[in-house]
Amino acid sequence: MAARIGKTVSELERELDYTELLEWNEFFEHEIGTFEKSDYYLAQIACVIAQANSTKRKQFKINDFLIKFDRPKAVKIEPAELAKRVCSWFGITT
Repeated sequence: MAARIGKTVSELERELDYTELLEWNEFFEHEIGTFEKSDYYLAQIACVIAQANSTKRKQFKINDFLIKFDRPKAVKIEPAELAKRVCSWFGITT
């Protein structure tokens, strides 16, 4: 998360509060199911290479080369337990 936000882990420990951590987590969960431009560019290159090397002249589609990641299954957890776990990630004892 730190690298994606553009900060060090130490900076996040000092600056990120619990609410903002949850907001970033929600953002990254949403981002799992989306593609960036570079994903489409690379899939297009792979598609052209596959078509050029296909002995049966199969017509591939760009979507054949986009890697789809499954979303993690939602786990119900009590707020107090979640807060305890988050604190432990940052080395904070409660």
